[in-house]
Amino acid sequence: MIALLSGVAAMAVVGAALGLVPAIEAASGNGAIGTFVVGFTSCSSHRGPCVWVGTFEARGGDVVRDVVYRGSLAPGIGGGSRVPARYPGDRQAYAIRGSHTWAWDLLTMLFIGSLIGFLVWLSPVGLRQRRAGSAAWRHRRPPEVQL
Repeated sequence: MIALLSGVAAMAVVGAALGLVPAIEAASGNGAIGTFVVGFTSCSSHRGPCVWVGTFEARGGDVVRDVVYRGSLAPGIGGGSRVPARYPGDRQAYAIRGSHTWAWDLLTMLFIGSLIGFLVWLSPVGLRQRRAGSAAWRHRRPPEVQL
């Protein structure tokens, strides 16, 4: 049980860190439609691959700065380029249609959560729980049969 709860907790943390909810909202067609104005690339060894950072300009005129474009941009796009985008919030913009970012985030979340759960299961904490559970099972009395 501890391993399962550890895995679920790890999945929740990873899902929140990756921004899974906004990715699903964008894929579902939620969020403001507008234009992502490409600014610069930001590379970090902590976040994985480099991402484009820029400004989102909604059709209604609202502007959000320091927005990360989640997804791939066409080759040759650079600073100052304007790309149609959807903005569900959380400073992340996505392609208007066909964003599959959520699927990669979900796979990453499931993999890391499963790995954490498995490692906890292998740890002394998990071993102690397995031993206690099997000992309780061995000492259980069989049900009485009544005729």
